[in-house]
Amino acid sequence: MKQNERAIADTIISKRQAGRKWLKLSPKSMNKTPSPDESKQMLKWLNQNRQMLLDLYKNQYVAYNANGLIAHSENLHEVLELAEASEQLFVIYLVPRRTASIQILPIRFVQ
Repeated sequence: MKQNERAIADTIISKRQAGRKWLKLSPKSMNKTPSPDESKQMLKWLNQNRQMLLDLYKNQYVAYNANGLIAHSENLHEVLELAEASEQLFVIYLVPRRTASIQILPIRFVQ
């Protein structure tokens, strides 16, 4: 864990221990919508890192942006708190438990 991430996590833990029970997001972060270019870059990062997310963060929420992963946890409130504390633009993605694919096989009719 990076030093900045550790500091953010420590801050959240201390707030929880002080009796904070509900997540409060600032209106500033909730009103920030990524520009079309930022959205494109975030989607590009997600597509490039999809396998890593599936391998490491199955069934977890991840907060990320075009620069990379910001936070992850099975607890959505925790991810939102960490992402909010980072003061970066972010989006949340729930990494699926598993992925599935189908294979269509040819059918041969014999007369």
